Amino acid sequence: MTRLLFIIKQLKQKTIFQLFTIYTRYLLGCAFVIAAIGMGKIYGAHFPASGENNNFPGNAITQVFAVFSNSSVYWEFIGCSQIIAGALLMTQKFARLGSVVFLPIIANIFIITVAYGFRGTPIITGLMLLANIYLLVWEAPTLQYLVINPTPTTLPMHDYVKPKNSNLWIVTGLLLLITIVIGMRLIKIHTSIIMLICLGEGIIAFIFNLFMQSDKKSISFN
Repeated sequence: MTRLLFIIKQLKQKTIFQLFTIYTRYLLGCAFVIAAIGMGKIYGAHFPASGENNNFPGNAITQVFAVFSNSSVYWEFIGCSQIIAGALLMTQKFARLGSVVFLPIIANIFIITVAYGFRGTPIITGLMLLANIYLLVWEAPTLQYLVINPTPTTLPMHDYVKPKNSNLWIVTGLLLLITIVIGMRLIKIHTSIIMLICLGEGIIAFIFNLFMQSDKKSISFN
């Protein structure tokens, strides 16, 4: 365990792993919020058990969505939980809590997709589960104290590494969340367009981060 914590501490010093972690949070967070709003989980949309309007192949799968969506309270609870977990991840500031909240939700979804034979979906949900586990491992220096008692010499504050341009990532996360909610819920923009917009915002943030880094280097050089 000590060896693992040492490795994580070293990786947290490297910009490439910081950026990978930040964008993994964005990816998982956006996916959850888009899915919750797109499937109508927060405003009581219903899926028919059968019929031409059903886009989910396979009788067992259609029945699963029909039962879940017709439960109303449970369907909305899932949607709200996804939005909360996704939003926490996207803020970056509260990403540690988001990673913990995200785990039981994505694990439940993964098991459902496997149990009912969703075509291709278990691959996606499985990758999301692995990504969430990665985020939990990233937070292991702090999360370890959920199962062991801390001592004054082992508290994680001494090892905290603040990501470069952390305010940029917080603002970007909030912008992504606002884009999804307003775009899908109020303006009714198609999901694929929202995904492209979010991708563009993420790329712009990455470029802006590079610009800020090069600007800082030039200032320090002079």
